[in-house]
Amino acid sequence: MKKMTLIRSIATVALFLVAGMGAFAQVTGVGTPDNTTDYDTVTVNSVMPYQVNGDLNMHALRALGILNYSQFTKAVSAGGTIRAASGVAASTPATTDSAFSVAWGNTAGAQTVQVTEVPQVVSGPAFSCTANTQTLNVIVVARPTVVWNGAPSASGCGVAGTTVTIPYTVAGTGQYDVTYRITYTSLTGATSNVVAAGTVLNGLGNYQNGSANLTFSYAVPAITYGRYDVYVENVTDRISRKSGIITSLAADLPAAAATFYSYPTPQTQPVQHIRNL
Repeated sequence: MKKMTLIRSIATVALFLVAGMGAFAQVTGVGTPDNTTDYDTVTVNSVMPYQVNGDLNMHALRALGILNYSQFTKAVSAGGTIRAASGVAASTPATTDSAFSVAWGNTAGAQTVQVTEVPQVVSGPAFSCTANTQTLNVIVVARPTVVWNGAPSASGCGVAGTTVTIPYTVAGTGQYDVTYRITYTSLTGATSNVVAAGTVLNGLGNYQNGSANLTFSYAVPAITYGRYDVYVENVTDRISRKSGIITSLAADLPAAAATFYSYPTPQTQPVQHIRNL
């Protein structure tokens, strides 16, 4: 009779938990899990949060006083380091934390994150059932990069009043945001930004991994002469933005500006007779 009562109690609590899963949830950390694929893709050097939900039956047994909070065994392949859910460097999650972070290293390639729930009895012998281990496959990819892809389309005489294009190539996971500026130095030596620092071109390229050949364009005003320097300030792609990587390293960008000039076209003056000596 007692056994039947216990089974009914467990069933009742389990149904209650399904109706309101948040009531007994053992998840530390805030966020919505991304379950759209069977693997995760992150950028090198990112710190990414992960979490699992505790088994509802274990919640039911805890509600009945049979179990304490479960512990979660966490493991990551050699390419990452486990941290607390906050992601703070050198932090360590508690054994009962079902949310945690992984600091991914500088090595691109296939990695894994594994979690196993370990029930904890209130008293008596250890829980006899061993939970399965859940494995999340993680693909760590390189940071996006930008390189110049040839010289500006025009430079020198006849540039004023035309549009100059500057070719470049981005590489990464697509949907690039590229930040740039253009500096103009007049023939008198005065310098100004004709394209403001921090100007962003959003959503460039498609969603395909690989490289894309793109161009900056600048309409040079008529009768405006001098030097134009084009600088790439930053680049992100869809995975680096998801990974929280928003600032490029120097190695990700061209080391020097792409430069073009606008010069006035020489006008030869009339030939004049000089008085005989």
